[in-house]
Amino acid sequence: MSAKQQKIKELFFEAISIEPVDQRRAFIADVCGNDVRMRTRLESLLEAHARDETLIDQSACCLLYTSPSP
Repeated sequence: MSAKQQKIKELFFEAISIEPVDQRRAFIADVCGNDVRMRTRLESLLEAHARDETLIDQSACCLLYTSPSP
């Protein structure tokens, strides 16, 4: 893993712990500065992470409501 990839990984894990989202956006803007490629990569990882969480939540709800009654 390159140094840049490692940096993006570290920033990703730091960013997902920041709530609310507007504070997360400010963090990303601050740490990426003028590095558009890093910002784009980080934002795309965060979007994929959010989609995965939503999919898992939806799947869990579907299982709860579609499970047969004993």
